[in-house]
Amino acid sequence: MRRLKAALRERNIVLPALDVDLYGRPLVELGRCTVETARKLTAALSEETAE
Repeated sequence: MRRLKAALRERNIVLPALDVDLYGRPLVELGRCTVETARKLTAALSEETAE
């Protein structure tokens, strides 16, 4: 989780409710984010896959 937060922070992407749900199998809760944040995340992921 720390690596994910750091990678997002490097790209100026802030997810308001980034957390881990430990009930049952661990699930990453990305939370509700703005359209702008979703676009930043999409762009960052697109850059990573293009390299």
